[in-house]
Amino acid sequence: MIWNNLKSNKCPKCGKTLDWKQGIPGVEVVYICPDSKCDFKIGEKKFTDTVRSLYRKGDRNEIKHYRPADENPE
Repeated sequence: MIWNNLKSNKCPKCGKTLDWKQGIPGVEVVYICPDSKCDFKIGEKKFTDTVRSLYRKGDRNEIKHYRPADENPE
C-alpha cells in the first residue's frame, strides 16, 4: 500500500479518490474506496492520525540545505 496517497485523499491500495460516508448518527465519518474490487475503508480519526504522521515523517526526512551563514552569523 502507498500510504502517502492519503495525503491527497486517494486510496493507498488502488489510487482512486476516496468517498466518505457518515455512519450511524453520532459516529465518525468513514472514508471508502469507490472501486468495487477494492475493499479499503478507514475511519476519520485513523485517517487524520495517519496523514499527520506522514507529514511529521516527511519533515524529519526533509533534506536541509547547507548555508555557511547559518553556522557563522555576523
